[in-house]
Order: sequence, then C-alpha cells, then structure tokens
Amino acid sequence: MSSKSTEIRDTEIKDTEIKDTEIKDTEIKDIEEIAQQAHAGTDVSKHFTGHFQAKQQIDIALSLELLRSVDEECKLQNISRQDWISTACAEKINHDIQVSHKTKTD
Repeated sequence: MSSKSTEIRDTEIKDTEIKDTEIKDTEIKDIEEIAQQAHAGTDVSKHFTGHFQAKQQIDIALSLELLRSVDEECKLQNISRQDWISTACAEKINHDIQVSHKTKTD
C-alpha cells in the first residue's frame, strides 16, 4: 500500500470515528433528557419501541411488619423484593380489572 493510500485510509477511519462519536454523544444527550423527563414523572413511553418496558423508580413506605412479610415471601419464592412487589401489584390490578369487568357484565 502506498503512503498516499495509507493517508487516505487513515483519514477515512478518523472521519468514521468522529461520526460515530457524534452519534453516540447525541444518543447520550437524548437518553439523559428522557431519563430526566421520566424522573420528573413525564410519560416517556413514546421513546420506546416496545421491545423494552419503560420503568420508573419509586419510593414506598411500608410498615416493618408488612416488610418482614414481603421478605419472607421473597425467600420462599427465591425472588427479589422488587420483583415480588411488582408481581403483587400486577396481580392486584389484574384481579381488580377482572372483578370490574365481571360486575359490569352481571
């Protein structure tokens, strides 16, 4: 390979690296903006493709007795506290929806 073609190839590689960096910087800014919006409580679901679930972290205060009961269930099921609480909430909502639909059809 000649010196001239090596210089051209090096320039092409550097240009590509710069473009990749610019794209990643833009993506990071967008991701951080979305995260800030989500943290503020804004619905950011329009930014997701459906392959991932948008999640928002919350703080929850539970009595010590309830927390101990949750932890016991977690040990029995070998799952994390977060997973157990998420599952329990989903089950409660699904149950309430089914009861609501049954009541409307009766």
